[in-house]
Amino acid sequence: MINRTYIKEFIIYLKVERGLASHTINAYKTDIEEFYDICENDIINAKKVSHYIQQLGYREYTSSTVQRKVSAVRTFLKFLNLQEDINIILPSSYELPKLKRKLPKSASEKTIEQLLKKQDQSPYPNRNKAIIELAYGSGLRVSEIIQMSWSSFDDTLTHIKVNGKGNKQRLVPVSEYAKQAIQQYQHNEYPDLVRHWSKDTCFLSRQGKPISRQMIYLIINDKASNQPISPHQLRHSFATHLLDGGAPLRDVQALLGHESITTTQRYTHVSRKKIKKIYDQFHPRAQQ
Repeated sequence: MINRTYIKEFIIYLKVERGLASHTINAYKTDIEEFYDICENDIINAKKVSHYIQQLGYREYTSSTVQRKVSAVRTFLKFLNLQEDINIILPSSYELPKLKRKLPKSASEKTIEQLLKKQDQSPYPNRNKAIIELAYGSGLRVSEIIQMSWSSFDDTLTHIKVNGKGNKQRLVPVSEYAKQAIQQYQHNEYPDLVRHWSKDTCFLSRQGKPISRQMIYLIINDKASNQPISPHQLRHSFATHLLDGGAPLRDVQALLGHESITTTQRYTHVSRKKIKKIYDQFHPRAQQ
């Protein structure tokens, strides 16, 4: 019998040892609690794991959700095997659904330009502009923007040290547009938002708390003209526009903080569409 107190220890392990993002940890916690619900009397063995995976196939989950849930269980079982008094044999194989890789959606340069030029009626337009500029101009993830602190910037506000996935750090340049917006926010809006408990946190809400993921979505979509644009779409656009401009793939990988070059290569498929369009338009042998 393996009681549920191990879930709390597992969460600490994910945070301290693995350095996973808070939203990933919360998702894993939910997944493991769901896994426990099908394990009668808290008995966990290979048969129970196989049964759980089989049950996932009957539910209306996307393939990516199933992948995550199985990954959560696999990680949890490995964690249990690290405990001296627990030894669980992992099933020899997992029959996972094939994950359909969606090509990242990017916005056009014109769309981004319209987004940035649109008048912001909120009380904190410079904060909002700085967030959008960092998402597009530096390719930052939402979680990275939320965790950003003033001490992350260098003295000239031209580079920022970012804590990415797995708590891995990278140095990212800050555009002149973002720098100007950050300076305006720091001098004109930040003093009204900061509280004694949040003095180093960069982007704050009206209540002086670190800005939330949901708030960043609202800020961006409030400025989007015709169709919704997600923060991650701005990051996709950052990568795609760099590759369209001729940036080497390895350099884009470093800027995005991807561990594997394969992840970055997804963006080359998007850029190839533009190359094919140019080819079809200008090459005499492109079409009959």
